[in-house]
Amino acid sequence: MENQVLLTHEERLMIAPPKRPSAVVLKIRLSDEGMIPSSVRAIPRKADVPFGFGLKPKPGKMVVERTMNVLAANIMFDLAMGDFMISQVSWEKSKDRKFAIRIDFIPGDSATSKWLGVAGEILGNILMRNMWSCQIFQNPFYRGKEEVKGEYALSVNLCGRTPVVGSDGFDPIMIWKGDEKVPLRAEKHVRYNAEKGLYLEKDRLAS
Repeated sequence: MENQVLLTHEERLMIAPPKRPSAVVLKIRLSDEGMIPSSVRAIPRKADVPFGFGLKPKPGKMVVERTMNVLAANIMFDLAMGDFMISQVSWEKSKDRKFAIRIDFIPGDSATSKWLGVAGEILGNILMRNMWSCQIFQNPFYRGKEEVKGEYALSVNLCGRTPVVGSDGFDPIMIWKGDEKVPLRAEKHVRYNAEKGLYLEKDRLAS
């Protein structure tokens, strides 16, 4: 299939089509409200709704299969370098007390976004400290309620948080590997560039 690439001999992951997306959405699902940065909690949230309502678009095409142990610490920088800006940050709570943070990116100058401070908190307090189960979808792109033919949006969905640093935010979590303790590391990273779109990159130190 033309938009499949062989990342390793053990797996093949779908990548996004080469045309530039009209929007990128990063969704972070959390089970603990205390994980939500204060700047995000200050944003008026929508009323309690079934989980995913207003955050999850009409099902699209999965372009990266569900992959465990993924770090998303680079994605904001990559999108900024690719001339995307943050247009909106929002959050929601479901009736079963699950939470979701949503960050919307659109083409534009990242330095002009009013959400840079909020994004910095999300990056430092959530994305740099945890790895995730990750999926990426290609969805229809809408202006208002009208679908725009020939355009699409990409959605990065993160859930199943696994901390890689301790509660102080600095000391790595250590695990046994053979006879020695080593820092817990992600196996892959969510990345973006104009040629590949959104994709997963293998960690250079992953075994």
